[in-house]
Amino acid sequence: MESDESRKVFADERAKSVLAAQKAEKRSFQDNKKFNFTKFMLISIGLIVLFVLIKLITIATQQPKYNQPRQTVEQTAPIPAQPIGTGKITTIADGFDVRRVNLFSTTGPNRTINASLIDGEKVNILRDEDPYYFVETSNGDGRRGYCIKGFVIKTK
Repeated sequence: MESDESRKVFADERAKSVLAAQKAEKRSFQDNKKFNFTKFMLISIGLIVLFVLIKLITIATQQPKYNQPRQTVEQTAPIPAQPIGTGKITTIADGFDVRRVNLFSTTGPNRTINASLIDGEKVNILRDEDPYYFVETSNGDGRRGYCIKGFVIKTK
């Protein structure tokens, strides 16, 4: 009988050791799973940081587009000797009196104001560059520049 009992005890011991081994294997798998997830997250964060740094370096080393030299119409098109028409300045725009109409150095974004004209001043239209006219005052004082067509009433 002892042999039956000792077999039973041995079988119980063996079953316990198999269960313990299975539990240890399960814990090891779960720990490994946690480790793999942590490793995945760290690598992902590292790649994102690397991408952001590369993007920042690329942006920092690029020349801004607005600092590049621009070729204006004034540099390329000569001013004709004879005006293509004449006109009179109006300071009324959309029912509002702006009081003065600016003559700009160019039609580009980096323009400066060459002169200001008042309502009724006569101008010679030298060039038509939609939506601008390149004009000069007809009194011969040398004021010239670009103004929006809406401020010039053509007389000829």
